[in-house]
Amino acid sequence: LLTALVVVMLVVMVLAVKKIGGRSAGYFIRQQRELGRLNGYIEEMTSGVKVVKVFCHEDKSKEGFDALNSDLREAAKNANTYANVLMPVMNNLSYVNYALVAAVGAAMVIGGRFDLGGIGKGFATDAAFTLLAQQPEGAATGALVQLGGNIGAFGENPSRDGGNWVVGIADPDNNAEFLATVEVRDASVVTSGDYERYFEQDGKRYHHIFDPKTGYPADTGLRSVTVIDQNSTRADAMTTALFVMGLDDGMKFCQENNIAAVFITSDKQIYTTDAVASVCTYTFLGAEKGYTDAQ
Repeated sequence: LLTALVVVMLVVMVLAVKKIGGRSAGYFIRQQRELGRLNGYIEEMTSGVKVVKVFCHEDKSKEGFDALNSDLREAAKNANTYANVLMPVMNNLSYVNYALVAAVGAAMVIGGRFDLGGIGKGFATDAAFTLLAQQPEGAATGALVQLGGNIGAFGENPSRDGGNWVVGIADPDNNAEFLATVEVRDASVVTSGDYERYFEQDGKRYHHIFDPKTGYPADTGLRSVTVIDQNSTRADAMTTALFVMGLDDGMKFCQENNIAAVFITSDKQIYTTDAVASVCTYTFLGAEKGYTDAQ
């Protein structure tokens, strides 16, 4: 619905540009034509000034000049009016678009048709980062923000040589233990998995990450996906989307878009994308728990 609303407003804006711009262009063309007529008239009167005076056509010549000058002034006024009104109209339409999207989105959230839970903790983590960055110099040199599966490592870790923060990637079967760690600074480590919120019925696990195509919990052979990114909101959205994509499509998407991600599968394989090495120091710890580092 929101996408359709934006598309409709884009169409309206394009039509407005076409209509107003077309009017402006038409009047500018008319302005040039009237200017040419006026210049021609002036040249004609200048070259024939003696004839005009001899036959006492001064008043008639002045009337002709006034008429041509009036047409030129009208064309110039309209051309500039339409040109000057184009940008204000476009700006106001963009404001209307923003207001409509905000109003409809808010209504969808209130009505339960739109859920921001997939990025809510990421947004809060980014807000905490922003707050820390705004502190006076030296007031906040480092902090570790934890919001469930979202962990934000800001600044320097005073308790560790090198200043990096070590964040563990949990074992889906026992989230008090880790299958791997990543060392980061000024970055978020966000994990989505099937082991935090779920219930089991008739031997089947039903977790909270839904596949929009089926309306059921995503069954892609993954237990968790972790994304390392400077923007926690983006990482939050990515982990959920990658979990629903599954290993093959998710890995391909990450490689194409340079996303640092760690995939843990239900058959105890751990995959990391190429971008992981460029944003953190990754350490595999899952061998004793029967996991294989697939890389």
